[in-house]
Amino acid sequence: GVHGRQLPEAVLVCNFTGGTSADPGLMQYGDVVVFLHEFGHLMHHVIGGQNAFAGEGAFLIEGDFVEAPSQMLEEFFHDYGVLSSFARHYQTGEVLPRELFARMNRADAYGRASGQQRQLMYTSVSLDFHTLTPATLDFDAAYRRDFERFNSAAFIPGDHFWASFTHLNGYSSNYYTYVLDKAIAVDFFAQFDARNLLGGPAGMRYRQAVLAPGSTRPAAELARDFLGREPNLDAYRRWMLAEFDAEAKASSAAR
Repeated sequence: GVHGRQLPEAVLVCNFTGGTSADPGLMQYGDVVVFLHEFGHLMHHVIGGQNAFAGEGAFLIEGDFVEAPSQMLEEFFHDYGVLSSFARHYQTGEVLPRELFARMNRADAYGRASGQQRQLMYTSVSLDFHTLTPATLDFDAAYRRDFERFNSAAFIPGDHFWASFTHLNGYSSNYYTYVLDKAIAVDFFAQFDARNLLGGPAGMRYRQAVLAPGSTRPAAELARDFLGREPNLDAYRRWMLAEFDAEAKASSAAR
């Protein structure tokens, strides 16, 4: 888009089940998280695509930052007020029960550290495949080294995961942006009022400070403007350890 001349346009093309006469095609938990992730990209594009020049759109911001808005929006799925506004039984219209919601959140929080280890493995694979000498690069050996470095499970011979790692095409050596931006995303999310995510001033501040500028300014400046400081790992650490907090609360409630 171009401010005053052309509105930005975006379409999400997703392969979610569409439903048939025999199957309603309901979205699973992971489907909704993926949808919110991709919708975060879309909102970044639309809101950040209204600057003076077409080349200042959101998708042209540094690759280090492009996954922050998308991963930030994922976190809204873990709020009961947001989720209950649309998550209803497709036949009865019953709102998602709070107890089920709490169980879903506990399940989501389980093993986050292991999940981030896996992301670090993907990061190392993408970096190694694009920095090691091509003439002598052994894809299987490099992948196995990275797997064994970041996984406690035993490597299974014959595992050629790298051959279907589609992000090697679109992200080349830059898969690390997912891990870096997860830390930034949860830092952003922590600025919202947990009691009223859709209210309060944080939403508009986020729109104006992070999304609207598109790529007109360095991402580091946008983050500082919204946070009022440099990003840090405090929120990321709390996010990583949330499963233990959830277990403590569940144990306390049971007593």
